[in-house]
Amino acid sequence: MKNNKQQKQATQIIVVGSLTQLLTCKIKIFLKSLYLALFHGVPFRPSMISNSPTEYIEPKITKFDYKALGVLSKKEIHLDFIAENYGFEGEIINSNSFTNIFFQFPDNSKIEATVENLKSAQRNTVLGNENNSICFVEHLLAVINLLSINYYEALIIQIDGQEIPLEDGSGKTWKNLFNEHLIYTKETEKLPKRSDCIHQINLQNAFHVSDKQNRSLVAIPADKFKMSYLFMHPVTKEKQWVSWETDDDINLLINARTFASTMENEMMGVKGKVLSYDQNGFDLEFRHEHEPIYHKLLDLFGDLSLCGVNPLYIKAHFISYMGSHSLNTEMAKVIKTYIQLARS
Repeated sequence: MKNNKQQKQATQIIVVGSLTQLLTCKIKIFLKSLYLALFHGVPFRPSMISNSPTEYIEPKITKFDYKALGVLSKKEIHLDFIAENYGFEGEIINSNSFTNIFFQFPDNSKIEATVENLKSAQRNTVLGNENNSICFVEHLLAVINLLSINYYEALIIQIDGQEIPLEDGSGKTWKNLFNEHLIYTKETEKLPKRSDCIHQINLQNAFHVSDKQNRSLVAIPADKFKMSYLFMHPVTKEKQWVSWETDDDINLLINARTFASTMENEMMGVKGKVLSYDQNGFDLEFRHEHEPIYHKLLDLFGDLSLCGVNPLYIKAHFISYMGSHSLNTEMAKVIKTYIQLARS
């Protein structure tokens, strides 16, 4: 009897202790979420609190910077990255959403990386509000999502210009920067296998967008995320399909440089850094086979991220028939509406 009583008391102590620890962790997360909402403009979301925490991680703020010449302004652009990290060991909090990416300007106004803030999608993707705008965001957003930087509840990018530095027209610069400062796991260059932690988006319907140039983009239900692009060579006019899916090397996308005519690139001052073409073909050796087509897929991926969900976790096959930024962002609007209705 005495042993049973002692065992019962020990069990009660364990239960009370566990509940106390759980409550303490939830309070810490609640206060952290409140702090971000009050002082950093991050939407207050108490639902981020995990239902099955294992070990609490003390809030961590990672700061790093980067500077480079803007191709439009011809001035040096300074970027300061502030990554807010808080949660529980072994869990990915809000892992399939990246609507907490903000571009912050010297006047302290912020633009959230979401399709509602789309200002233009003609030659590149431009986000804006009534005070500021920021262009060339697609490569940076693509890399953030391809690297699955999902441990960060808020990524604030403070910038003193109106453009993301183009650099060599690929995502390589951003991959190297994030690998140095943010990435937790570096064992593989492929997508981390986190299916047990990530809420997949199951596309139940097919969607289609098109334009007056007979270009189109289709999304159909699939077992996992996949992209395909029909490319027409700018010189030979030959057409070719290339696809990428989650088991493929992310560097095929990230290292693929943008391209334009030699005349246009000379005017922009980027000839020799990005791919240029004239009647004789492309001027630089490709980093890998089909590099221009993979860049089109990089653009598609970055634009789709504006739907508010990491595209990697959307179970759909996106098929682009010589698509553009305007079609990509139009599809992002469609997918965001679908997800909102599915969750309502």
